[in-house]
Order: sequence, then structure tokens, then C-alpha cells
Amino acid sequence: MPNHWDEEIFHKVLDQLCKGDLYLFAGAGLSMIAGMPSWNTLIGKFADAYIKQAVDQGLAEDIKRMAKDDGLDTRDRLGIVSHLIGLGNKGQDDLANILSDSLKITNYQALEIHEKLLKLPFKGYITTNYDLCFEEATKKYNCQYELIGNRWFVYPKHQCAKTDIEDLLASEMSNFLLHMHGCLEHEGREDFENIILSPEQYSKHYIREPMIKRIFDQMLLKHILILGCSMSDPWFMHEFLSIRGGESLNNVPLPIV
Repeated sequence: MPNHWDEEIFHKVLDQLCKGDLYLFAGAGLSMIAGMPSWNTLIGKFADAYIKQAVDQGLAEDIKRMAKDDGLDTRDRLGIVSHLIGLGNKGQDDLANILSDSLKITNYQALEIHEKLLKLPFKGYITTNYDLCFEEATKKYNCQYELIGNRWFVYPKHQCAKTDIEDLLASEMSNFLLHMHGCLEHEGREDFENIILSPEQYSKHYIREPMIKRIFDQMLLKHILILGCSMSDPWFMHEFLSIRGGESLNNVPLPIV
């Protein structure tokens, strides 16, 4: 990728950070430094589980439908999660097992990047990731970090009032972490049912229910530094860039500041 360094934009970002008016938005690329899988890798594991089950159940037509035109390239389609869920309890169990096995943090040394980010004066931290990288960083490096009410915000389950989470970005709250699409663990237990993965879930939470939509709408009004996110994300990033005035996803997008 060509170098698109812009000194003026850099100083604008730095100025917003120093003022305490900049939010960090973290995607899967940041977690990959700590040994987490990429989104495409995770989808590939879901596809493998679906194909195995479909073969075992004799669902040849389903496999043909998946493989048409693009062959194994269909592995990176969000719809594969729907296929797996559609197989019933076994498919949902496979989904949970893959998430649990894949999101174990294997490289604690790499969590230094999360520690450094936590020590910067970001107003808040927002992520669509399901892992516990930021949480582990606070424990391993003993970060002196103020959490609102000593709790992490986890969507959609949380320990605060509903209005607090909905109005989080509209308020003057700071020093929080928001798992926008759910989190692997909540209140000391694995919490797969609240992780947003399938197209149906994305549609429900972005279109039909108000909470994520309200959070998203508030993000459009903020100064945000985006790290480790795929510009081809068909939900959050595509919508975010198009509204904020980023270039076509086929080109290098404009920085969001």
C-alpha cells in the first residue's frame, strides 16, 4: 500500500487526543497482534465446521449451493454463520467452541500495544471485537485506568441502566470500553448468545433495534481514530465511511478524525 502519511492530519489527531476529545475504535487487526484470528480466518473455521456437518448429514445440495460460482471463496461470506446456526444445536455448539478456542489469548507479550493505548488519554475505547485483549492488558500490566463504576460496558448485557449505555457517547462519560458487538466473556462466564455474528443479528441490531443504531449515530458526531479495521466491513465500516465522507472502498479511505 502506498504511503499516505499526512503531517497536518497527524497533528489534528494529536491535538484532539491531548484535548481528551478523541475516541479509539479498535478492530480485529489490533487483536491479531495478540494472536487472535482475522475475521476471514474465523469465518473459514465456521465454514469447515458447516461443511463437515453437512457432509455427515448428507446435505449435498447445501454444499453445492455454498460452493457455486466462487468455490471456497464463499468461506468469507457472513452467510456461512447462518448456515451453521441453521443446523440446530450441533451447529450452535460448534460455533461456540470455535469462538472459545480461537479467542484465547496466546501471546501476552503482544498485549503491550493494548497497554500503551490504555495509557493514552483517549476519551473512550470502542471495539467490535469479542476478545478480552484490553481487559487482559489492564491485569497483566496493572494499568492505572479509571473505569466508569469499575465495570466494562458489554453490549447488550451490562450492569448499568439501559439509558446509560444508549446515551454513552452523548454524555460526558470517559475512560470506558464498549464491546459494540458483544464479548466472549461477561460477569465471569462465557457469553456466546450475545455475540453478534450472523447477517440476521447484524440486521436486527443495526436496523430493527434502537440501541446499537443510537450508539452508531452518536459515533458519527465524534472524533474517532480507527485502528485495525477492514475497510470492506459490510456493516459498520461501510456505513461509517459512506456517511463520514470516506473514499470508495476500492481505494484507500480518507482518515477519520
